[in-house]
Amino acid sequence: MLLWLPLSSEGGTVTWDGGSGTSFTDPLNWAADVAPANNLTGDIAAIVAAANQPSLSGTYSVLGATMAAGTSLSGSGTLILGASGLNAASGTASTLSLSKIQLGANATITLANTVSVSSGVEIDTNGKNLSVQTNGTSGLNLANAVISGSGNVTFQAGSGSRSITVGGANTFTGTVAVNQTNLIFTTLANGGTASSFGAGTGDVTLAGSASFMGITNIGAGGSTDRLFKGNTTGSAGITNNGTGALHFNNTGTYGSIALSLGGTYTGATNTFASVITGAATLNKAGTSTWLITAANTYSGTTAVTGGALQVGNNGAGTTGTGAVSVSNTGSTILGTGVVRGTTFTAASGTNIRPGDSVADSSHGTLTFTPATASGSTHSIQSNVILGISGATSKLDLTGITIGSAEYNAMVDGVSGVGAHDRIVFNNPDAGTGCNLDFITVTGKLTVVSSGYNPAYGDVINLMDWSNLVTANFTGFTFNAGYFTGNGDEGVDLDLPDLSGTGLFWDFSRFTTSGNVIAVPEPGRMLLLLTGFACVAFRRRARLRA
Repeated sequence: MLLWLPLSSEGGTVTWDGGSGTSFTDPLNWAADVAPANNLTGDIAAIVAAANQPSLSGTYSVLGATMAAGTSLSGSGTLILGASGLNAASGTASTLSLSKIQLGANATITLANTVSVSSGVEIDTNGKNLSVQTNGTSGLNLANAVISGSGNVTFQAGSGSRSITVGGANTFTGTVAVNQTNLIFTTLANGGTASSFGAGTGDVTLAGSASFMGITNIGAGGSTDRLFKGNTTGSAGITNNGTGALHFNNTGTYGSIALSLGGTYTGATNTFASVITGAATLNKAGTSTWLITAANTYSGTTAVTGGALQVGNNGAGTTGTGAVSVSNTGSTILGTGVVRGTTFTAASGTNIRPGDSVADSSHGTLTFTPATASGSTHSIQSNVILGISGATSKLDLTGITIGSAEYNAMVDGVSGVGAHDRIVFNNPDAGTGCNLDFITVTGKLTVVSSGYNPAYGDVINLMDWSNLVTANFTGFTFNAGYFTGNGDEGVDLDLPDLSGTGLFWDFSRFTTSGNVIAVPEPGRMLLLLTGFACVAFRRRARLRA
């Protein structure tokens, strides 16, 4: 006896009707009682709304599959997809809970943002290239799924500013591309360790031209030795809204597209160590602090519009060569690297803090050396905050009159580093020089003590602009005379309080050499000089006798 089984029409679309139950492999559950061909080049399985929804318990191959609104695909089995992939772009309120979806060819999985992906779902790239796409008006949540296999993965929004959220235990070992979407992640790890970006050692590329493109952390933070790089066009952002710092430690080349570093995490400093090149721009946004450590060569602007940008650590790290600006109240630039912008502007309400942290005890030198300039100006209308724990040098002023030409020359001759913060302004690498406008309109110079024990003759070299064409201090207001630092300095100056030490600050040489010196109170200094003269007279008298 011959048994005739219904056969599908290969290359077509076979529609689910659930007429006999939920078994994916039962022909009676498909239109015309014909199941999709069990191969990668045959049919597309179209899952539509029906009383029964498909469940797969074994392994089955199809050219592709679609899911309509309100449908589901479940079971303990494996569905292997051909080149047509899985399309649930219209799958409003649909559920995907099948144990495994495996690629049998390079394919795209497109899911509406309202598709629910259940915990335990595995998407096996199987050595193929996977593209995950979404559409709709909000983001797609893949946090419950695990992406595995040795294939490369691209995350992409169909259009609009949509996000894709991925889980933290992905094990795929291929490269990653984030294309015109915001990829929301929870884990960051070195190559070879499971993370939101898989366990591969290859690059993570931020590709495309949309302004919202990038990655956002909502997890505990972490570090990676993988290279996160930009494409050749567009812009990218790295945002930390999580609960721990992010450290991108690869020192390779990021590329030449615009980069924004931001986020709301403020517990510690984030790190970006890759080299930014070409015509790229750098924007520091949000309330977070980001450190750049590479010898960057990008020619675009550097803008600090929120939080803090740390330029360099332990003296290593630079901005690009374009104009550098700090704007919006509370924004801060700090570090011990080199600001190489052709111009530098720090607006009112912003901060400049040398040192590798904003702690008063973290001392260092922040250097401004333009790559090229011709009559350009560093305009500092911000708050300049300098911490001190010790002096640059201690002068022996025995017999020297404060304010004399000899005294002034000795004080002005002190330069260099010490247990304190310092700002250095250099001539450009090329060009005819640049100028400094220092607190000529707004802002304040604040010197903060961190365990400083003052001594007579302490000279602190706070700033060095000796190589510039001009330095303009017009409008930088401080009082004449000597200060104890208890509010007697003037509106634009705040020095550590020396009350009770018998010492005063002499600030008179600051606008000449950037130096401030601790001296005895004027009356005591006069007594010391008188005593010195009497001792000298008695010695001469003894010699004559």
